[in-house]
Amino acid sequence: MKKKNFIISLMLLACTSIAFADEPLLENTELLAQEQAREELQTQIDKDETPALVEAMQREQFRHTNMVRVQKIIEEAQEAGLPTKPLTDKVYEGIAKNVDEERIVQAVSRVRNRYMHAYQQALELAVDPEEEKPLGDLIAGAYSAGLRQEECDTIIAALQTRTGTMNRSQAQELTIQTMATARIMAHRDVQSETISEVLVSALDNSFKATDMEELERSFINKARHGSAEEVAQLFSDGINQGLGSNELGHRNGRDEGSNEGRGANAGSGGGGAGSGGSNSSGNSGGNSGGSSSGSSGGSGSSGGNSGGSSSGSSGGSGSSGGNSNGSGGGAGGGRGK
Repeated sequence: MKKKNFIISLMLLACTSIAFADEPLLENTELLAQEQAREELQTQIDKDETPALVEAMQREQFRHTNMVRVQKIIEEAQEAGLPTKPLTDKVYEGIAKNVDEERIVQAVSRVRNRYMHAYQQALELAVDPEEEKPLGDLIAGAYSAGLRQEECDTIIAALQTRTGTMNRSQAQELTIQTMATARIMAHRDVQSETISEVLVSALDNSFKATDMEELERSFINKARHGSAEEVAQLFSDGINQGLGSNELGHRNGRDEGSNEGRGANAGSGGGGAGSGGSNSSGNSGGNSGGSSSGSSGGSGSSGGNSGGSSSGSSGGSGSSGGNSNGSGGGAGGGRGK
């Protein structure tokens, strides 16, 4: 009986030991799985980018699932022939800005999708195979700077129509220059719709690669001294009015029109300049060199004092209606007696 009880005690002790041993065994298994995932991540990401990227995510205590998601996105980009550096750069950017890791993963996914679409668009355009990647990078760069997919699709459709009558070399040069101009305008914060309007107008008006290059150069020069958005709008208006690329840089556009309008209005108002009336009436004539003669010479009574009438025969540079001397004619008018 004692022997039987001893055997049972030994069995219970063994079971208890096994039960306690299960907990560290499970913990070790989980740690091993995480380590294997890190090793897979390190082998699948570009070797030049691996150590720093993995260390950065580990240092920021990324969750295991998010590290795997980043690895999957980069792996898919590699398989599609897309550059991975913009993706890893987005991770570093998010970390530097203290962005939540979930949002970082989403941003990396958006960058991957952007490049995937840009490279697909480059394939659809008439360029040599060796130019497809640089063109894809140009389009993706325009997207990154703010050009929207809808407007980019419109530009590409216009490009395909314009290049349909060109040889391959001409078509390639125009395509690359057009997208380079789009990227520059986007970097200068020109609205996406305006970029599309300018470039589609240029293509519809038979601009060649050299014309598009001149447009880009003129835009850069004029945007240094004013609003890039306004310059782009003026270029769009000018192109639609039939101006060539070499004329855009020498045109003030809407400013010229508004100045002419102001001159005409001022000239027509000059007739009242000599009339010693209200203080505001004398100013408009002289600035414009308008048609007012001011010969009617107002009575000066509305100018205030009893000074006599103002003759103002030279036409209306007078700036005040009637001062204490009644001299409503201003520089060209006679003094009141």
